[in-house]
Amino acid sequence: MKRNIRVLLVDDEFLAIEDLKTIIDWESLHFKIVATARSGKQALNILKNTDVDLVITDIMMPGMNGITLVEKVKEFNKEIIFLLLTAYAEVDYMKNAFHLGVEDYLIKDEITPTSLAQKLQYIQNKYERNRELSYSYLQKKLHNYFSKPMAVENDLPSDLMKESFYYCLLANDNFFLPLLQTTYNTPRLTEAEDNQQEEVLRLLEHYELESVEHVCCFSAFNNKLLILFRIRQNEHSLQKKHDLLYSWSHSITNMISQTLNYHYSCFYSTFALSLREIYDNSSQIQQIMRARYFLKQSSVYPFDSPSLFVTNTSIDISEEIFSEWINNNSFQKNYLDFWELVEINHNYMGLFQLLTESISFLMKNNIFLYEIVQAHDCFDLSSIKNFLLEQFAILQNSQERRYSRDILKAFDFIKNNYALENLSAQNVAEHIGFSVNHFSRLFKKETGDTFINYLTSFRIQKACDFLRKSEKKMYEIAESVGYSSPQYFSQVFYKYTGLTPMEYKKKGSAKYDDGKRKYQK
Repeated sequence: MKRNIRVLLVDDEFLAIEDLKTIIDWESLHFKIVATARSGKQALNILKNTDVDLVITDIMMPGMNGITLVEKVKEFNKEIIFLLLTAYAEVDYMKNAFHLGVEDYLIKDEITPTSLAQKLQYIQNKYERNRELSYSYLQKKLHNYFSKPMAVENDLPSDLMKESFYYCLLANDNFFLPLLQTTYNTPRLTEAEDNQQEEVLRLLEHYELESVEHVCCFSAFNNKLLILFRIRQNEHSLQKKHDLLYSWSHSITNMISQTLNYHYSCFYSTFALSLREIYDNSSQIQQIMRARYFLKQSSVYPFDSPSLFVTNTSIDISEEIFSEWINNNSFQKNYLDFWELVEINHNYMGLFQLLTESISFLMKNNIFLYEIVQAHDCFDLSSIKNFLLEQFAILQNSQERRYSRDILKAFDFIKNNYALENLSAQNVAEHIGFSVNHFSRLFKKETGDTFINYLTSFRIQKACDFLRKSEKKMYEIAESVGYSSPQYFSQVFYKYTGLTPMEYKKKGSAKYDDGKRKYQK
């Protein structure tokens, strides 16, 4: 998205300025005439109080000529581009002008719509290249500054440290999938998250409203996006300023949602601070932003909003309690009661206890959320709560399936003896008083799978548990699940999961194909 280059026209002849204003369609070329001046002195005053990117000025003017104007402006702003207008190619003047860093010149009598448009196009291309380079450099500097445990003032230009900025923080609403990522101990999402953040940064790079000047957007505060900006006119009333800040923040979340289909919440400051003050407030800001978990998707709030509060109280929740609720057919009521208390009190600690215990319980009962959740919109607590209730219902329904007493006895025998290397269908059949052929037919009929497939899947599931939770050596895990040969165990594990045991331990369980693990007892 190209930003309009702001232009000041300077000429002591009124008609010359009027001709320049009408000779081309400035807006279509992404230029905007923000002011005009009839003398060098008037232009200098304008440049001290108005944001201008390009000055197009006559050289020969009474009082203060164009070259003197360039010299004086460069003393306080070296970034402004100058395009000089001259009645003829004044060699000495032009040598001095180029020495001062003037971009180019045009001979007045030779200006045509085409020649002016071409000159402006060249300036715009160069301006955009330089702006991208300087913007990227500033992004890196600011990111480094806010990433360090202790701020280093010398890391940033001294003039920048003296300025004050309004700022807002953008946080991705999709926190549930990263939480699953942590629980499953897999880096699978990292690249996708980085790419998403880069997309958003590029989109915001040149985004401005009429009264707001975007300064820089960069990653800070645990991968949130921090935007620094200025309000162009300081004469706004307090209410108008608050309305403007809200409008700016709200337009950002809308743009990201409509353009990229990502959902971000935005929180903004209601007064300007120095970079050091923003840095020093970082801990408090991050505490405040935890309240976003209890708000609606794509929320927009000032940092001092009463809605941005959190509490941190531990709750009495565990997997054992979940099992008790399911067995007593009281799960939904009790589960929703806990959710209500957590939400009303904005209980950050309680929320993540509830979420992590829910995820862990479902994982242990063969409900693999990591793959399922990507097909659902889980961007706020309401959608996450409904999603988890749905998964618990699936689990409860599957546990209500009725196997015959003999097959339940077989399940129990396998559970207690799976570590025996030579455990066979014959052993199980003898335990329940069946012939091996009769047992195999009944097992296949009720479970839909063979005994050996079930036993292998059960052993691999237990091996996954050991890999996640224990520090046992690989041969010890192999022996614990009925394999005397670690090599053969690795081959079977790879066949069922698509990973070697060591890869699984490092990357987590997300890639485990749970298609075989479908029996509920």
